[in-house]
Amino acid sequence: MGIICASGRADMDMLAREVDKSKAYVSTQVRILEGAGLVRVTYAPSRRGVKK
Repeated sequence: MGIICASGRADMDMLAREVDKSKAYVSTQVRILEGAGLVRVTYAPSRRGVKK
């Protein structure tokens, strides 16, 4: 598997599109990676609430 986002930032929508999986699936996998200390999740304001 290659690097999905070289800039260091990606949102759940972009990740889901890149790996052709649902946002729910990607969210679960990111939570696992975050728990292992491999990724850091931040939140940012968006048009309809908060974006992960």
